[in-house]
Amino acid sequence: MLAKTFVAASNLEKLKKVNIQRLRKMSDEYFAMRYRDAYHEAVENMPQELQDRYGVSPRTTRSDAIKIVGMVKNKSELYEIIDAVPNNVIARHFIYYLKIQKDQIESSEVVEKAKEFSRDTIEKFSPPHKRPPQAQSN
Repeated sequence: MLAKTFVAASNLEKLKKVNIQRLRKMSDEYFAMRYRDAYHEAVENMPQELQDRYGVSPRTTRSDAIKIVGMVKNKSELYEIIDAVPNNVIARHFIYYLKIQKDQIESSEVVEKAKEFSRDTIEKFSPPHKRPPQAQSN
């Protein structure tokens, strides 16, 4: 839900451009480290048809990733990819993204509202036995 909301509210071409620029600035070594983690966390369990369509594998390079981002045609394709990634992985990366972006966001109120939204969403999708305890009001 978080990722789909982000995509729905984004300009696809701008989103692709920003991510391609970020990949281009990244060293091959840093990409390999980040991709290895992302692959094991989310990609390896995607349907094989989806992996084949986008050409993702344990050996995907930074250059390959740039091509893959560039070939996304529409938001529906991104939604299909998002649906293949576990919700807890998306939520964790969303929170990480917020921490990185906090310095760039002018209003800390916006950050707090986003954190609150992400915590509520994580709670909603977490199994009942793994939900954080609720604060008690006096």
